[in-house]
Amino acid sequence: VWDDPDWQVPIGFSFEYLGYHYDSLIFYGYDAYGAELLFRNSTVGYPDCQMSAYMMDLIDSEYDNNGKAASDIRYSLEGAEGSRIFKLEWSNAAFYNDDIEFTNYSMRINFQVWLFEQDGAIEFHYGPSTNLNNDVIQDYEGIPVTFIRNYVETPEYGWEGAYMLTGDPMNPDWIYAATASEFDNSIFLSDTPVDGTVYRFMPVLVNVDEENAELVLEMYPNPASNILTLWTPTKEKAKTQIYDAIGRIVESVILSDSATQIDVSSWAPGVYQVVMLYNNQSSVQKLIVQ
Repeated sequence: VWDDPDWQVPIGFSFEYLGYHYDSLIFYGYDAYGAELLFRNSTVGYPDCQMSAYMMDLIDSEYDNNGKAASDIRYSLEGAEGSRIFKLEWSNAAFYNDDIEFTNYSMRINFQVWLFEQDGAIEFHYGPSTNLNNDVIQDYEGIPVTFIRNYVETPEYGWEGAYMLTGDPMNPDWIYAATASEFDNSIFLSDTPVDGTVYRFMPVLVNVDEENAELVLEMYPNPASNILTLWTPTKEKAKTQIYDAIGRIVESVILSDSATQIDVSSWAPGVYQVVMLYNNQSSVQKLIVQ
């Protein structure tokens, strides 16, 4: 049984996250809520980066009964070398805040984190939940789904930058917090993602300040309702993919220094991600379809 687990889990391959390479994920115990993970590398001086698919205070439902674990956390590594997928699952997890005199724990949540070796993508998969009451389980304004670069625990926790989802979990947007205080006062997802929801996040391999002309992606009009034009000054071919709000690829094209037009008139209104990959770097922009 577990509460605030303090474990190290090998990913099984070198995974690039927010500009760094990592080989392990860390459940870092007290104040980590049971679902906050640190990417960690054994290299001396290498910074930790945080990720959480569901930053709620989770606990094994048998923790106070000294029974067999009823809320498993488990992981697997699947696929052939070069295209492996690391999968980490919280199964039937309970909520610390749901405890009433060590007997209740009536609420449950199931979700998974997937890391893809081939393209560095991250997926959050949400399964069935039971009896959730946001007034009980939430310690923040909403459900935090978080990505944090250069996380520091002591003497006071902080970071180089924190990115979180906000709004409707069926069509979320991004918010940014430069400080821990801004994070604590942020408004996150309005509810737990429903069973079957998958969020897919593509890697951003460079900082904005480090981007150069080779990584420029011109996109207009934005918002778009009929014809979308994509263009890049890159002389060589640059693969560009467009993802919908739940991570499905809706368009894949090869761009060069001539304009490419895409008919988006039949696409569902909403927010899309346009990801251009070139020379082991990536550029990500938000597209709004009306």
